[in-house]
Amino acid sequence: MDYLLNWIEHHPGTASWVQGVGSILAIGAAIWIASRQSAAAQESRRMELVDRLEAVEKMLTTCRDRTNDLYQELVVLPAKEGRKYPTLVSVNALRVSLQVVTAIAPVQAPTAMAVEALIVAQTAIANGMGVIPSRTREFPVTWEDGFRELNTSIGAAAEMLGAEINRVKNSY
Repeated sequence: MDYLLNWIEHHPGTASWVQGVGSILAIGAAIWIASRQSAAAQESRRMELVDRLEAVEKMLTTCRDRTNDLYQELVVLPAKEGRKYPTLVSVNALRVSLQVVTAIAPVQAPTAMAVEALIVAQTAIANGMGVIPSRTREFPVTWEDGFRELNTSIGAAAEMLGAEINRVKNSY
């Protein structure tokens, strides 16, 4: 250590060079730290967007699954005078799911594709309200095609959101 200090004393320009190199390293470190903070903030925003999209997707897939469950129940039920009577639990589960999806305002959707998926689902629900079994559980067999269309449309909306989630996950 004494040797190094002695050498620096005999070479007066060394201190200037050390100071210059130190300044350059400090600037480089500041740029690197800012870059890392920016990348971390961007990743945090991306993950928040993915979480929001996944929440909407979960609502749509639950609605699709409950629509499918009720449809599967209706397929095996025998008709009595042209009507079928599914369980009240299935009907109410579907109605609640439909209400949840229709309660989401499209402007709350985090991306344009999520808005489109919600509009597809909400339009299908609005068009299909006449084919959803009533609280008396009465389901005329002539409604099966309309009910299947409702199920398909909600499923398509959920798939749109799934594709959007994959796009966002892979975009950064």
